[in-house]
Amino acid sequence: MKIKTAMPVILIVLIFSATSAFAWGHNGKRSNCDGRGNGMNYEQFEDRMENRLERMTVILDLTDDQKKQMEDLAENHWKERQELRKKMQASVMKCESTARTKHLMLMSSAQKHANRQTSRPI
Repeated sequence: MKIKTAMPVILIVLIFSATSAFAWGHNGKRSNCDGRGNGMNYEQFEDRMENRLERMTVILDLTDDQKKQMEDLAENHWKERQELRKKMQASVMKCESTARTKHLMLMSSAQKHANRQTSRPI
């Protein structure tokens, strides 16, 4: 009888622990699936954009006005991406919180069931 109640609890624990194992990256480090991605910072963005603009200026023979327009376009795109990133991170955190709550409720009911089974007289 104890095996019947212990097996679902063990199975639930294995399922939840297996999902966290998939969150690890290929090189043994934690990947960015925790909602707090380590994206590019603004200085890195500026360096990358400066290099791109230099190449585009040479290849496309851009005027100073066109180069300024490209800089403004990239700046606006950066700001929009950052806003979307914040919204996405908030959404991920909300989902994780909901999942944690459901997990705790499930474990609580499984533990109650297990306690009822073990407290029965044989």
